[in-house]
Amino acid sequence: MNSKEMTLKSVVSKLGFTISRGGILDITTQVEDLLTSIIAWCFYPTYKECDEKQDIRLHGTVDNMLNEKAMVLKSLILTRLSLDRKIELLGDSILAIHEDSYNKNSTFISKIQANLRQIRKFRNLLAHSPLYREHTKKPMSHEDLPFADFQIREYKKGKFITHRIDASRLMKEQHKTTVTFYKLRQLFALLRGSQKEAEGYRQFSDLTQEALRRVGLKLLGLE
Repeated sequence: MNSKEMTLKSVVSKLGFTISRGGILDITTQVEDLLTSIIAWCFYPTYKECDEKQDIRLHGTVDNMLNEKAMVLKSLILTRLSLDRKIELLGDSILAIHEDSYNKNSTFISKIQANLRQIRKFRNLLAHSPLYREHTKKPMSHEDLPFADFQIREYKKGKFITHRIDASRLMKEQHKTTVTFYKLRQLFALLRGSQKEAEGYRQFSDLTQEALRRVGLKLLGLE
């Protein structure tokens, strides 16, 4: 690991992020849970205000806005669906139950679904493929550093495809996933008619990877 990656690891560690295979899978799980909650809300909508102090955090408070029927729907049915099916169901449920909101935000919804499909593809690659060290081609152990370069060998259409994953790629994928999380929160605010809240999440989702890095450095007093 070079000095640049060591510094990057130190920064993200202090910020509470985990830039690793497990970290990507963790944040993707949070995005999927948020998606599931929004779908459940569409069937049993409530319009109470969110706690702004908690909204700034990654986990948010969407589940706190679900009534008992929505929580039952989420827990007993929606959580059993595949991520691919939930992505399709997002647009279908909004169109069927909140047609006016769908018509106003159809392009935005389609972009979110496209982002979710990309996230799902990378999630599946990490979750269902063995990891190998860059040079030895040996499987990696749990003791390997999160930032160590590794390869994923995927068997697809009759041949092996090698994907090289490094710290830069992991940072890029985490940024994409985090941005999609905020876009989902923006959509949820729009569905509830909360323009102020939606604008706040829009500003977060529009931050570039470099902008988010600078925010982190300023919080740590390093810039």
